[in-house]
Amino acid sequence: MLFQFDYKKAMMTYLTEKYPDDTFHFINIGTETFGSSHVEMIASSDKFPNPEYYIHVRMTRKTHEITENYIEFYFREQAIAHIRSFVESIYGPCRIRSNISGTGLLLSDLSPDMEVSEYLRNAKNTPYCILDFKIHTTKDPSSKDEDLESLRQALASQEYRLGLSFSYVKELYEEPDMMNEIQARQWMLENCILQGVFTMDDNYMFKSQNWREYN
Repeated sequence: MLFQFDYKKAMMTYLTEKYPDDTFHFINIGTETFGSSHVEMIASSDKFPNPEYYIHVRMTRKTHEITENYIEFYFREQAIAHIRSFVESIYGPCRIRSNISGTGLLLSDLSPDMEVSEYLRNAKNTPYCILDFKIHTTKDPSSKDEDLESLRQALASQEYRLGLSFSYVKELYEEPDMMNEIQARQWMLENCILQGVFTMDDNYMFKSQNWREYN
């Protein structure tokens, strides 16, 4: 009888050993179709119990290399606070959020022992994910291109390769997490003036500059 690798045990062991200050709960294993090159697991944690924070871990069948998204949960608030200083020096008070994608997975050599600056520099070295920050600003959009370039230069000087989504709005809402999807869209229809979505290439340049009026 051929030995079968226990992916569930390996992935749960990985999580508990790498993040000992949290408790994890197995939910499901998928992508087990014949010939698939990897196995995916979904888990939850006590620190991040909501479905939005489900943990995705992918393990390749041959090398057992792991990619995961828990490290984004771990650094999420620290990363937002760190990036805020760059953004608000140009745009003034802003609302900044960072969404977690279950498909954008980061390599397992990113460690919770890193400083947040080291995490942000090293996260951009993976082909699996680009960290994305959503920014709401009430600044006059007439200088949008100059401001965007100033921010790009500041981030590039630290070797941060990020995705940035801008919304120029009439006012900053105070409790965005309290809105459901319909309420948030209605608020945007009433308050958003202009939007732009940008990603950096390997040279920390924006691949394109795409502004559009919100409708």
